[in-house]
Amino acid sequence: MTKLLTRVRAKGVQVDSDQASGDFVILYTKTQNRLTLIDFGASDHCFADKSMFLSYTPFERPSEGLSAGEGSVFSIVEKENVKFQMYINGKTRNIILEDVLHTPGLRSNLILVPKLERKRTGVIFRNGKATVKLADGSKVLSAVKFGRMYIVKLDGMSLETSLAQSKHKPTSFDTWHCRLAHAGADILCEMISKQLVDGLHMHGDLTMKGQCENCIYGKHTSQSYTENTAKEKDVLERVHIDIWGPAQTQSTGGSWYFMIMLDGFSFYRTVTFLSSKSADTTLKVFKLYQTEVECQTGKKMKQV
Repeated sequence: MTKLLTRVRAKGVQVDSDQASGDFVILYTKTQNRLTLIDFGASDHCFADKSMFLSYTPFERPSEGLSAGEGSVFSIVEKENVKFQMYINGKTRNIILEDVLHTPGLRSNLILVPKLERKRTGVIFRNGKATVKLADGSKVLSAVKFGRMYIVKLDGMSLETSLAQSKHKPTSFDTWHCRLAHAGADILCEMISKQLVDGLHMHGDLTMKGQCENCIYGKHTSQSYTENTAKEKDVLERVHIDIWGPAQTQSTGGSWYFMIMLDGFSFYRTVTFLSSKSADTTLKVFKLYQTEVECQTGKKMKQV
């Protein structure tokens, strides 16, 4: 059967339409391996995939854009039209976005809502979806809400898979060593040189910057405990306390440490997160723990 296509065009958005209606998603291709998001904060449409541009004439001098991170910038190397495909009830549409910035340093492609609205294209947010419509009411784009983002879902892929594929920014040799269960340097070099692992993108030299602390500790042998200690015969006869920290990254609740209290008889553990390990802070936590466990058990704590 011959497929008849009708060209529909709005300023800034161009569509090849078969007059079908319904929900649709972007078709997945090998080159289109990043998330495509409906965005509010960018200044322009930004696409990281070079292969999606209809033509390519890079700027003589790339400019810089500012990302959300403090002091973080990305490179803008070109401004052209982008083309991708949509799937509607078993049929295909070609979508063209005009004046799109090529930003290879970004992890995701961004379709800017204010720019769509300036081109007389409406965006409707309802029931966890964002739908883009032309002036005549026909749909041209759809996105699904995932957390605080609206993601243009790729055909045949779950949102979780798309999110995982978007995080493919090249990473150092040391980071991949940790990610791959502290694999040996020789094994990791072979994985990279022979391209044995999809998505293993790396920057820098194929060498470790230094010895891995975790690997050193993991190869150590521990000496058995020979000291004979009397075993506890009742709850709260002896309570063991330890404090861990500081963490390399502060928790969302503002904590750097945690304090663990363990009953030697029952092995019941209580963990409390701390913003500091000062004497006042730890003593306050311990007194609350002592009051709680003594009330629950009806016994007095004998030794710490």
